[in-house]
Amino acid sequence: MLNLRIRSNFATLVAPYVPLHVNIATLIAVLLATVVGGIVYYDQSRGRQMALIEAQAAFQSFGETLRSELRALRGPIESVVEATAAMVDMMPADTLFSIDMVDLLARRIQETDGLYALYYGDEDGNFVLVFNLAISAPGADADFLAWIIRRADETSIDQTVVMLNDDLEILSTDTRQNNGYDPRIRPWYHAAMQSDAAIQTAPYIYFETNDIGITIARQVRSGNGVVGGDLTLGTMSDLLGKHRLSESSIAVIFNETGSVLAAAEIDHVLSIRRHDDRPVVQQQSLASIGDAPYGALSRLFASGVRDGVHEAEENGRDWVIWLSPISLGQGAPALLSIASPAAEVNAQVDRRFRTGLLIAFGGLASGLLLTWAVAKAISRPIGRLTDEAYQMRTFDLSDRPPIDSRILEVHKLSQAVLTLKRSLKDFARYVPAQLVRRLVSGEMSADIGGVRSEVTLLFTDIQDFTAISETTEPMALMQEVSDYLATITKPLTDNGGTIDKYIGDAVMAMWNAPVAQPDHVEQACRAALAANAAIGPLNAGRVATGRQPLITRFGLHVGEAVVGNVGSPDRMNYTILGATVNLAARLEGLNKQLGTTILISDAVEARIRDAFLTRPVDRVRPKGASVPVTVHELIDHSPASEDQATFLASWQDCYALFLERDWTAALQALQAHIERHPGDAPARALRRRAEHYARTPPPPDWDGVFDVDEK
Repeated sequence: MLNLRIRSNFATLVAPYVPLHVNIATLIAVLLATVVGGIVYYDQSRGRQMALIEAQAAFQSFGETLRSELRALRGPIESVVEATAAMVDMMPADTLFSIDMVDLLARRIQETDGLYALYYGDEDGNFVLVFNLAISAPGADADFLAWIIRRADETSIDQTVVMLNDDLEILSTDTRQNNGYDPRIRPWYHAAMQSDAAIQTAPYIYFETNDIGITIARQVRSGNGVVGGDLTLGTMSDLLGKHRLSESSIAVIFNETGSVLAAAEIDHVLSIRRHDDRPVVQQQSLASIGDAPYGALSRLFASGVRDGVHEAEENGRDWVIWLSPISLGQGAPALLSIASPAAEVNAQVDRRFRTGLLIAFGGLASGLLLTWAVAKAISRPIGRLTDEAYQMRTFDLSDRPPIDSRILEVHKLSQAVLTLKRSLKDFARYVPAQLVRRLVSGEMSADIGGVRSEVTLLFTDIQDFTAISETTEPMALMQEVSDYLATITKPLTDNGGTIDKYIGDAVMAMWNAPVAQPDHVEQACRAALAANAAIGPLNAGRVATGRQPLITRFGLHVGEAVVGNVGSPDRMNYTILGATVNLAARLEGLNKQLGTTILISDAVEARIRDAFLTRPVDRVRPKGASVPVTVHELIDHSPASEDQATFLASWQDCYALFLERDWTAALQALQAHIERHPGDAPARALRRRAEHYARTPPPPDWDGVFDVDEK
């Protein structure tokens, strides 16, 4: 028995072997690796020693840059606070809490980068403050917001809110109920009143704005008030976040107790919780943060290290850490630290090492590349031929550039593969491509027999083709039929159909075989509509040249059939047998009597009624069939247009009256329908049937079925 199944397992044969070019290149690579291995090991060990030395210089330079920028951020704010405190002593008392003072403070803010707010409060509880809205409320309509709070006594308090633009022009002035703010009870006021120098507070939440930061404050010389300036931790952290020594490095400022003062992420500085519905700030420590670099830094700091570059390990990852004291003005000393993964620190040395290695062994690498190129030149055509063979196994017969080689055996093999590919292409012209693909890939064998499966079948035929063929010269007829079949075949195959056979001018197509298609019924209906549309331009061209149009009729049915190989061991045909095939063919022929173009069975209509527009046109018992079938005309895709909806509603009324045996009403409805739709051939066919029944009524047990005597 003939069996075309491919039994060789291509992957199993290839897997244990190594490509030719790899074998050649590997031999030389082993020799090169032996020569340079010792040198690589020595240079790598020296590079690790150099990494820590270079890291110290890099950390020092980077740290000095951060130190300078922090001084540039904090220093001017402290200077402005000192200068403003000195100026307050010289100002008249009646101007201290006035628009003039607001103007003075706003100008100082304009001159000082990073200054969040500048203010003055006296021993009587009077207070004047200017917010920098560019920091506290970016995008606000104004540039500055000022408070002026005057206390005549503890029960008589006036608060004025002033909005200013960048030119210090007043935009609005509003008198409000006092918000309860009293500078005398604020921590910065108490701390400054107890010091002869400028002080810096610990981080806290600012009144009303809920921003977080520190205050630099200074008692005025007269001792009757304090000037303060705010610097948010967000501003300091933004500065640290802008600079990174490496991709994963961190920069942090912390004090001698390990409490974090500034870091690139603000949540590494403070944790905020709510108590009695108010935010409570808790300063983070190195140990409480939990991130690996902070954990490594915490353990290094706990060991007593305060300066220099050191290595530490945390959670299996090595870190290089630099620490250095930093001055933040009055108060406890602080430390500036930078931590970077050791892998990123060493990466700089590794890159330089690799560059040197490439230069030192450039000649050897060139030799290896040349060897590789020669090996590839020898093996490339063989590899391409292997790919071609595998692609033919999957029935990929697309055209590719020819494979040529100066090696005689490779050249002969290339010609043999090309000949085989051409033969398969020609074979696929006579047999469905899906069938050939499954045969070549080994998915099925060419054995006689079949399987029972659900399929959707489509038959087509040309109206009056016999008359057309009798008036057309045979060679011209052959060309015209070929053009017609090419036109109708493309939309069928584009929509998943497999052409079973051409029967003269007729076409038999199937879906869901030989490859399963879950939506095969819908695909077949789409194909029929697309094929009918494609024939239109062809017929327009024929009519324009004086030839008869090739009016095509379609029949579709879905059901079970036997699908497989039929014939002899020497000559087979892959086809479908069964009553499903006969009914699909009968539906195509029934178009002639009903005046329709595409007829589908009720089995098809039940599967596609939501996706397509159909109408019932008759209930028939085809010749040779025992069970009647309701046939439907396939009209279009859903949804229906307004005209289509009107047309279908009118038809349904006519058809319902016909089935009810009300011949007079049915004829009247059909006449009105035809007058509105004169091109509706099925309506004229139904009218003829109604006229016949009006003259010769069917028996009382008539069930609406029309027995078709013709095939």
